[in-house]
Amino acid sequence: MELIPASEFSLEQLVEVYNDTRADYLIPMPMTVEHLREYVRVYDVDLSASVVAVEGKRLIGVCMVGLRGSRVWITRLGVIPTARRLGCARAMLEHCLATARACGARRAQLEVIADNEAGQRLFRRAGFHAWRRLLVLCRPAGLPLPPAPPPDGVCEWLSTDVALARTVSRPWAPAWTNEVCSLINAGGVRGLAVTEHITGRQGWVCFQRRGTRLERVIVGPDTTAPAPAYSLLYRLHEHFPECEAVAENVPASAPHLDAFFALGYAVAFARVEMERLLNGNGG
Repeated sequence: MELIPASEFSLEQLVEVYNDTRADYLIPMPMTVEHLREYVRVYDVDLSASVVAVEGKRLIGVCMVGLRGSRVWITRLGVIPTARRLGCARAMLEHCLATARACGARRAQLEVIADNEAGQRLFRRAGFHAWRRLLVLCRPAGLPLPPAPPPDGVCEWLSTDVALARTVSRPWAPAWTNEVCSLINAGGVRGLAVTEHITGRQGWVCFQRRGTRLERVIVGPDTTAPAPAYSLLYRLHEHFPECEAVAENVPASAPHLDAFFALGYAVAFARVEMERLLNGNGG
């Protein structure tokens, strides 16, 4: 088996090997060339630090790497079914960590599907530890809003710049996919701010609209008080009744989960976020 930088392959080849590794995956996540191109751009994936496993002329695995300053994000790690349990995944993982360390990375992070026990074992053996659970929440298009209106308040639609500035105030560490860098790279992020008259609570929800789909739905407070999440989400879906919505990688400990559920969101699946420190001695 040979490990070759992913930058040596075309996007078409990378998509093909990635889809082959996900042929029997727990959660279907097919990739297209357009999707991969966007994924690389939005999440700062460095294809020269990423790797493809090759056996003869056959591509058998892939592991991608995002780099931001002193942090590395391991993503899209997979091996085709017929080449598993032979050490390929561990070899790619260690190779990518060593490359990232050489680029100055000092902390590694990743997410793995909560039901993927084999993946979690692999990462624990490589020195990662789980530190929180993340939820992917989905709401179908056209779902009626609850009959009770939200508390009265003032709503204000936010421009991209203002919405991005609000997201900096999140009282929890965002997952890589929801960091401000990702939102800036994605482009077209907008927001809605609400101040409730009765409670005085203030907060915001940011989102990106793509056709009839709202993505990157993130709720946060403006102050130390909890965000008026129900009001925010109610107004958002009142304005976009024709759109389905996805809130990805919401911390399971977030105080406003009940508001998502009350407005028709459901858990599509969960991820476990894991991390490990890197040092200059291979650790």
